[in-house]
Amino acid sequence: MDSGQSDPLVSTPDALPDALSDGGAETAPPDTSADLHPDVDLCADKTCEDDLDCTDDRCVEGECRFEVQAGWCAIEQACYQANTVATGAECRVCDPGRSPTAWTDSPALCDDDTLPCTDTICDAGSCGQQLQPDRCLIAGACRVAGELHPGNPCRSCDPGRATDAWQNRPDGNPCPADELSCTADRCQAGQCVHPVESGTCLIDGSCYARDARNPNESCQACLPAASQADWTARGHGTACADDGLGCTRDICDTGSCTHPLSNGFCLIDGACHAEGTAQPNVACRSCVTANSTSTWS
Repeated sequence: MDSGQSDPLVSTPDALPDALSDGGAETAPPDTSADLHPDVDLCADKTCEDDLDCTDDRCVEGECRFEVQAGWCAIEQACYQANTVATGAECRVCDPGRSPTAWTDSPALCDDDTLPCTDTICDAGSCGQQLQPDRCLIAGACRVAGELHPGNPCRSCDPGRATDAWQNRPDGNPCPADELSCTADRCQAGQCVHPVESGTCLIDGSCYARDARNPNESCQACLPAASQADWTARGHGTACADDGLGCTRDICDTGSCTHPLSNGFCLIDGACHAEGTAQPNVACRSCVTANSTSTWS
């Protein structure tokens, strides 16, 4: 329906003026003057010179830099060519690859001692030999940890205690047997010892069990509580070897087997006769123990 009035015309400009695009203020171009050649500005009044012919001297961002040239070292304000040996040192050299500003220890300049258990070292300019781990160097010979002394199996190379001398192995370690069944074979205070086992005897080089009799004297026995190295007398009155006579007793006395005559008997010419027995073929003589036990009465 036409009201007789026309709508107002709304137009959108294609572009706003630059002056009005951000509130009417003009945008100024960035100031880049501070970024132009900062090193030139900082180093303009700076002179860098260390008076060394082996360095390249220059200023970078206001700081002096002295770069050592290839193949040279600059040490303590002096120039040295690569491989120059320091004065007064055995094995210090200029080694630019490791340090162009300090002396470098070089074991290659040291003589090798030819020992397989040592490494040649250079320490603060002095040559030396360093023993390798788990090794001993005893009397000029290299030994491995745990290696036994060639003449004494109860001593060994023990680097934890000493690297230049043999050390005693702990007491109780086994050592070569002496081939005797009644002895132990063990280390004690650095020596191989062979103590006699308990309950046995070692007499004249032979082993005997407890209570074993002396082969030559039945009234002597191995009694370890009394002695493990010698025969011991058996108790007085202990039975011993029979002499084959019915009129004698066979008993031990102070370590010897004795055969005392029994009461009521005579022992005449090696034969036993009871009290009152007449002498054969002699009617008026007999065994009278009150008179004699070894002759007819």
